[in-house]
Amino acid sequence: MGHNSGPVRSNPLIRRIESTVRLEKIWKRGLIHPGGPHYRLPGTRGPVRIGADECELIGRIIARFQPAHAFLIGNGFGFSSTFIAKSMEVASGRSVISLDSMQEGDGTRCHHTAEALRTGLDCRLLKNIYGISPQDIGRSAEQEHYDFVFIDGGHAHPQVTRDFE
Repeated sequence: MGHNSGPVRSNPLIRRIESTVRLEKIWKRGLIHPGGPHYRLPGTRGPVRIGADECELIGRIIARFQPAHAFLIGNGFGFSSTFIAKSMEVASGRSVISLDSMQEGDGTRCHHTAEALRTGLDCRLLKNIYGISPQDIGRSAEQEHYDFVFIDGGHAHPQVTRDFE
């Protein structure tokens, strides 16, 4: 990928998702790496959407390995879950479960935005489920095994370890 993010920003799926919901740009580039840009819902402090370079990496992983079933922890306002679900549709995926506690930012507004993205972009594979990780994973998981797991919930220790376990 390198540092030339021109092709990444021209990704038609990213543009389609961005045009479906009103967003506010907060960082032109990433805080730690050159990726970006990063957006959030206007009038909120978070959550912050994943960058275009992260979408490119996730899209390449999905295209290469063609996972049938995905489980996501942390949904924010639905950008990453929508991107993953639409990428998996192209790769003949079968299901995407997104578990979110609705605790970050304006949780209810974020959930409604995630649902608007899901329905507006006809994400047939995606189910957005309310729940807290790790305790609600068992009741939310519809498969015994998942081919792709994306953990983007609470970033503070020990939550990341709990989500992984």
